[in-house]
Amino acid sequence: MNDSKTVLVTGLARNTQDHLAVEIRKVYEQLSEIFSAVKFLIVESDSSDKTLDELVKIKTRMQNFDFVSLGQLESSYSDRIERLTKCRNVYVDAIRFNNFYKDTEYVVVLDFDIRNNRLNLSALRYWITQENWAALFANQTGCYYDIYALRKNGWYRDWE
Repeated sequence: MNDSKTVLVTGLARNTQDHLAVEIRKVYEQLSEIFSAVKFLIVESDSSDKTLDELVKIKTRMQNFDFVSLGQLESSYSDRIERLTKCRNVYVDAIRFNNFYKDTEYVVVLDFDIRNNRLNLSALRYWITQENWAALFANQTGCYYDIYALRKNGWYRDWE
């Protein structure tokens, strides 16, 4: 564990009641071996299950865990990308302006809508010792590219 390093884990959650607590626990266990403080900020919207109840339960049991629920955005933002952007901006603003996150040195952004069964964050132990790097992006066995940055009509299927 590195005594001087703080990490914030953030991301979006929708309809995650069945796996969110397990995901949070797995991520915390991996990162607490590397960082002296692990904080969480989850942004939820548009859930039709009991995700919000699950977030409340996690918050009561876990120190340094917080969440923001934006309620039902779909009626105001019919475009999925607009909703994701609105949710993403909540955690970006918190990182910039909330004093609770002022000591954050690293930010890990995860997709909590899926089960990250093969997630292995141990490589961060190496990366935090390196200089002159600003970001580390997804690595997976299948094809990956940033659909938001490379979006074009017909390039993606709306997954909702």
